[in-house]
Amino acid sequence: MATKAPLDDQEPIFPVRIPPSVWYFAGAALVVALIEIQFAEASWHLFYGFLTGRFTSILDTANQFPEFLTIAAVGIAVWIHRPAYRSTLLSMALAIGVASLATGIVKEITGRARPTSGVRIEEHRDRLEERIEFSAEHPNSILKPKNGDYWLLRTPAAEYFSKNRPWFEGEYASFPSGHATSAFAFVVWLAILYPRGRWLWYTLAILTCVARVRFRRHHPGDVIAGAVVGYVTAWLIFASPWISRQSAALARGVEKLLGEK
Repeated sequence: MATKAPLDDQEPIFPVRIPPSVWYFAGAALVVALIEIQFAEASWHLFYGFLTGRFTSILDTANQFPEFLTIAAVGIAVWIHRPAYRSTLLSMALAIGVASLATGIVKEITGRARPTSGVRIEEHRDRLEERIEFSAEHPNSILKPKNGDYWLLRTPAAEYFSKNRPWFEGEYASFPSGHATSAFAFVVWLAILYPRGRWLWYTLAILTCVARVRFRRHHPGDVIAGAVVGYVTAWLIFASPWISRQSAALARGVEKLLGEK
C-alpha cells in the first residue's frame, strides 16, 4: 500500500493522501464481517476450534499490542529518537481516541454478547452458572442464559429501552472489538512513519484480532468490524490538514516548554 514517507527531517509527514485501496479494503472487510454475523455459530467453531492449543504464547503477546502502555512507550520512543515525527503524535492519539469512541458507542447500541455469554454458553459452564444466578436475583432483567448469537439490539423495543436494559455491561460489548480498532489505528500511523516495516505492523494488528477470538473475547465478525473502524478513522484523521496543523503546533509548544527550541 502506498504511503507518504518523509524524505528528510524537514518534510511535513501529515496530512497524507488517502490511497483508493483504503476504501477497497474497508468495503470488502465490512462485507465479510456482515456475512460472518449470519453464520456466527459455524464461524466460531471453525476459528476457535482451529486456534485452540495453537500459537498460545504468540497470541498472548499480541493481545497486549494495542494496550495503552505499549502505545505510550512507542510514542515516547518516537519523541526521543525521531524529533521529525513529533508532529504526528497528537494525530495518532486522536485517531485511536476517536476510533475507540466510535467503537464504544456502537458496542452500547448493539449489545452483542461475548462468546462466553452467548453463542457457546453450554461450552462454558462457569459462565452459564453465573448467568443463572444473575437471572434468579434479577427476574425482570432481559439478560437470560441463552444458546445463540445474542444481541440486546434484537430484543423487543419495550425491553431494550426499559430500565432493566444494561448499559456499560462488559459481557454485552462484543461488537465491534475495541482491541482491533486500536491496533489498526495504531499500525496505520506506524506504517506511514516507517513504511519499510508495514508488513510487520499489519501482521501485529492481525495477530491482535486473532488473539481476541482465541481468548474468547470476540467473534470473528467483531474483530473485522473493529479493524475497519480503526483503519478508516486513522486515514481520515491523518488526511486532515487542520488536525495536522494542530498536532504540529502542539509538538512545537511542548518542545518550547521543555526548552528544546
